[in-house]
Parts: sequence; C-alpha cells; structure tokens
Amino acid sequence: MMDDSERLRVEADRDLAESGGLAAVLIYPVLMLCLGLATDLWGAQPYLVVIYPVFTTLLGVIRYAIGRRLRTAPAAELTGIKRNYSLSVLAIAASWSVYAAWVVHLYGRSWSGLLALMMTVGVVAASTSNLTPYFPLLRSYILLMVVPSAVTLASHGTPSELLTAACLLVFCLFMNSAGHRHSVRYTKLSQALFDLEISRHSQEQLLVRWRSLVENAPEIILTLDRRRCVDFLNKSETGYKTAQVIGQPLERFIPSPDKDRICALIDQAFEENVPVNFETQVVAPDGQVTGWYSCRVGPICQQGQVESVVLIATNIAERQKMDQELRRSRAQLRRLTARQQAALEDERRHISREVHDELGQLLTALKIELGWVENRLEDGPLLDRATAMSALVDKTMGTVRRIASRLRPPLLDELGPGPALDWLMQDACSRAGLKYTIHTSLAGRTLSEEQSLAVFRVCQEALTNVARHARASQVDVNLRVVGDRLELSIGDDGIGISVDQVTTSLGLLGLQERITLLNGNVTIKGTPGEGTRVEATIPLGPRQGPSEPDRTMPAPCLEGDNP
Repeated sequence: MMDDSERLRVEADRDLAESGGLAAVLIYPVLMLCLGLATDLWGAQPYLVVIYPVFTTLLGVIRYAIGRRLRTAPAAELTGIKRNYSLSVLAIAASWSVYAAWVVHLYGRSWSGLLALMMTVGVVAASTSNLTPYFPLLRSYILLMVVPSAVTLASHGTPSELLTAACLLVFCLFMNSAGHRHSVRYTKLSQALFDLEISRHSQEQLLVRWRSLVENAPEIILTLDRRRCVDFLNKSETGYKTAQVIGQPLERFIPSPDKDRICALIDQAFEENVPVNFETQVVAPDGQVTGWYSCRVGPICQQGQVESVVLIATNIAERQKMDQELRRSRAQLRRLTARQQAALEDERRHISREVHDELGQLLTALKIELGWVENRLEDGPLLDRATAMSALVDKTMGTVRRIASRLRPPLLDELGPGPALDWLMQDACSRAGLKYTIHTSLAGRTLSEEQSLAVFRVCQEALTNVARHARASQVDVNLRVVGDRLELSIGDDGIGISVDQVTTSLGLLGLQERITLLNGNVTIKGTPGEGTRVEATIPLGPRQGPSEPDRTMPAPCLEGDNP
C-alpha cells in the first residue's frame, strides 16, 4: 500500500503526461513552418523550414507515445518513464530554440527576428501551466527556450538588441518564479484534493455502515425536528408504512393520555440538551391502542444548538407481559408464603398450648402423686428413688415450659413485643454466653399481631445466626417507632457476614420475605472484623389500643447463668 506522499507523487507524474497530447505534437511544427514562411528564411534556406518541422514532429510523436505510457504504467516504472518523457520535452525545446535562435542570428532586431522572439515568449508562457507538476523540468525548459535566443540577440552588440536580450532574461527569471509558485500551489491543491477524496470516501463508508446499522437494528429509530415531526424512520410497526409516518407529528401516533407528558419530555430534550426516557403505547391505523415501547430521546446538535432529536423505540410488549406474569407469580408466591407462615404460626401456637397444657397437667398430676408417695414412705431406698423421680419431673416441667415458650412465647400474645424480646434476649444470650443490650421505644404505638410476630421472628433468626456463626461477644437490639414506621436494628461485634452468605442463607431469605409481606424492607450488611447489622423497617397503620411502655435493658449474661 502506498502512503499519502507516494500517492501524490504518482499522481503528479501521471498529470505531467497531460502536457503531451495530440495538439502538442503539431503545435511546434506548425509554428516553425509559419515562422519560416512569414520571414525571409523561406527564400534563403527553404530546406531548414522543412527539416526542422519534420524533425520536431517526430520528437512530438515520441513524446506522445511516452506520455501515454506514463499515464498507464505501474507505479514502480514511473521514474524511468518520467525521465524519458522529460528528455523528449527538452529535445523538442532544443529543436525550437535552435530554430528560433538561427532566425534571430540571421535577422537580428528586424521584423523576422522579433517574430521569432515573440513566438518563443508565447510558447514558453503557454507551456508553463502544462509543465507545472514537475518544476525541475519546467525550469530547464524555460532556460533552454529563452537563453539561446537572448544570447544570440545580444551577440549583435547594438544597445537596442542588448536591451531586448536583457528583457528576455528578465522574462526568463519571471517565468521561472511564476512556475515555482504554480508548482507549489499545484502540490498544495493536489494534497487538498487528495485529503478531500479520502474524507469523502470515509464519509461514504461511514454512511454505508450507518445505514446498514440503522436499517438492520431491531429497534425503531426515527428523528424529529423542532415541530416534533418525523424526519427519518428506519422501519415501522403496528400496521404503518414508512411513507405514512415521515412528515407527520409524533403525537399523532401517541394515545391521548400520554400526549402532553411525552411532548413535554421531547421539548425538554430540545431546550435543555439532555436525553430523556419514557414508555408509551402506539395508536394503530385503526385507532386501537396497542403495543408497548420503551423510548430514549437524545439531542442532535449543530453548532451548539439542538437542531433535532433521535428517538430509539424498543418494543417491550413481551417484556411487559413477562413482567405482569412475574408480578402475578410473585404475588401468588407471597400469598402462599403468608398463608404457610400463618398456618405454621397457628400450628406452633397449637403445639405450644398442647405441650404446655396437656403435658403440663399430666406432669403436675404426676408431681402430686409422687408427693403423696413421698409422704408415706419412710427413709430408705424407695424414698430416695421417689425424691429423684420428683426432681426429674420438675426438670421435665421446666423443659416443657421452655419448649412451649420457644414455639410460641405467651408473653408475645399477652404483653406484646417488648417483654417477649426481653425474654428472648435473656434466653438466647444466656445459652450462648453473650452480653446484650435491648432498647424499645414504641412512642405509644401498639403493634398488630402480624407486626409483633414479625419483629419477634426476625430477632429470633438473627440471634440464632449470631450464636452459631458470628463469634461475637455483644449483641445490641434497638426497636423504635420513627414517624409512621417501625425500625428494628440488631447489631453484633462478630466476624461479619459475607455477601454470599446473605444471598444463600435460607433463614435470612425467610426473614426478608416475612418483612416484605408487611410492605417493609430489610438490609443485612457485614463488615469483616467489625460485625453484622440487620436493619428492618415496617410501615405502621393508624394508632390503635393502649400504648406499651419503653424499655431499656442492659443485661450481661454469661454462659451458665439462669435466665
């Protein structure tokens, strides 16, 4: 591949051949013949009038042949062909120069000599533009054409002839300077034209790529002018043809409820030079509202002003349908989850009451019977065995109460979340050997059963994770009402939970789902080496019932302490 400078050189070499057309083959012989016939040379030396034109015609044919070769030859051969072409041009110049100098030598400043000089000057002036692409050849041509006639004229020795020779030399210098200027301009113009050609070619390629990209894009792409009329459209849907859309205002294809909003957004893109987004449907040719499109509008600027905007519309009908199905499925799953959790809590409440009431009554009766037996036995092995059995019954009764409380603490139903959380913290922290603080501030609000149960289960799950995985020594629980929402915060000083654990733990996912069912949200964030914090927010309804007192309980619990 040729670089830019090499290509320009090749173009200049080929342009040089344009000075050697068929007209140039005959111009010099014809001028020679006319000069000979118009002067006394025809009468004195007619053979010269014939020989020179014939010889110059032969040189012109040679130059013409070399010029044709110069136009079509491969770039690698141009240097040698250009050299031969330059020699043919100089040969023709020498032939004319000798002929004109001979006429000047014979007739000096007479009419014949001056005619020869005038023809020489005219030919030089005419050839300057033809030889512009190659200045060294142009300069050699000018010197070869003018200097011999000037020297010959000066050899006559008269002042007028010396002055005329000096004028010819001045003319030679002027044509040399003018030729140099023309050559520089030619080079710059060639470079400019070459750059323009490259730029135009690049623009054509970009235009082809742009059209291919736009016409094959899955989205609908259109441009709008400041009147919000469609200037360009790559394709159309919903039954329209492209010709039906171009030139029409965009609002014609937008449902009435969305027109003002969308027109305002497009005007904002024009006025503020910012992209905007919106979703809308389309009015079909039959007037029906159909489809769903997600649209992005971007400004197109010219000289710092927004002249038009491009609108890219993506058909999201399938996505809308899938979103609706997904929302419906999520709603069904949440209803199912809520029903399962309610059934689970009812079953826990039922089992807790059964365990507490039935087993508690049976164990109480057994305790009474053992007491009766103990009162009638004397000291001995049987009394010791009965006493041990009575102690075992007491321990079993405590275990039954503890199991029943963990399934469904009566405090939650009877006194609310504050006392229930107090009991939960004491029970969990005493078994895990954790220190804890708990603060409740409900601001006179009474929580519903679902809210109280959600707060209790969230704390229960969080404390279970702290005891099993956190390696913590301190747990802080804060339950408070802020405005119209309930905020629960549980923090520890353990190793900190990872993001993967947050997304894969089934217990934490259930915790989040329980709060979501109450239209709340949960954030779980762990910091390595600093601990984990669980924060839940639940919106509250209107104030109902009596208020619950605030509680603050710093209570250090060590492993082995009684709750």
